Amino acid sequence: MDENTDTTVVGSLMDSPTKAFLLGAARAAEARYPGAVGELLSQELLSWMVFGHLLGSDLIMRVAAEVLAEDAVSP
Repeated sequence: MDENTDTTVVGSLMDSPTKAFLLGAARAAEARYPGAVGELLSQELLSWMVFGHLLGSDLIMRVAAEVLAEDAVSP
């Protein structure tokens, strides 16, 4: 790797508040949707947190927001 590649990789790291948001959504998904559905949602959210955010889609962020919103509403 040359210096330019290192700078690009470091510059694309996700910030801590976003990581915490996605981690919270992953945990909420498992609690809210027991079984395979919750596990799938959780794995997708965590995978996005690690490296998927480099792809640039906002679908996972919308899913995370909806899961957390549902979690706040449910008793």
